[in-house]
Amino acid sequence: MGWDGPVSAIATVGSTLLTFIQWREAKNAKDKNKELETELKDIKLALENNKTRLQEQDLKSESFSNKVKEILKSLKKEVKVLKESSVDSPILKELAEQLEKNIVSFDRDIKELKNQVNHCKEAGIWLEEHKKFLSQEAGAKALEGFPQVREPGGKADTQEELNRFYRTIEVYLHWTANNLKEGQYLPLDKSIPLFLHRHVYIAAFRYIRDHIQELKLNVPDYISNEALVELRKSLDDLIKEIS
Repeated sequence: MGWDGPVSAIATVGSTLLTFIQWREAKNAKDKNKELETELKDIKLALENNKTRLQEQDLKSESFSNKVKEILKSLKKEVKVLKESSVDSPILKELAEQLEKNIVSFDRDIKELKNQVNHCKEAGIWLEEHKKFLSQEAGAKALEGFPQVREPGGKADTQEELNRFYRTIEVYLHWTANNLKEGQYLPLDKSIPLFLHRHVYIAAFRYIRDHIQELKLNVPDYISNEALVELRKSLDDLIKEIS
């Protein structure tokens, strides 16, 4: 009977201490999880910068691969620690599950970025191969909306001037193709002349962008739908540059 008080007190202290330890572990785990999530977000933002496409050599570089491995290793280590500590702690168990989701999400993002690089390269090669055909088709279509330039005295009233206009479109498509093949956004060469008003060029590039599904049927080389998506994005970049 005389030991009931001390035993009860020790049990209370032990329970309080266990609660404190679990709280401290949960807090440390939360802080660590926050640090890792911040690092992941920084990497994703760097890779998905809307003015610089991910370069193929970056994905294949040793430094990039090591960085990815380092992040995944840290995440998996935290999951292991949390699982070992989460027997009596729902909070720690929840954090472990969240970290596992981060691992899956990060791995998926890297694979998607690699696929995007491949599709960009495919689109760039296809565009470079068929830029002459596209420039003539789109150029002729754009001029239908600006008949005055083909009238006597207009800026494209001769075949020579018309060909000059087509060649200028071709130069811009070459720039776009290089962007796609290199996997990055290269500055537009401002020395490229606009032979006609920029609205005529914008109309030509919009025509390619909006009718690429039909245009591709007129050339023998295959291009995937995923590559066409990247091509349209790059044409949007080009239109913004000359607008």
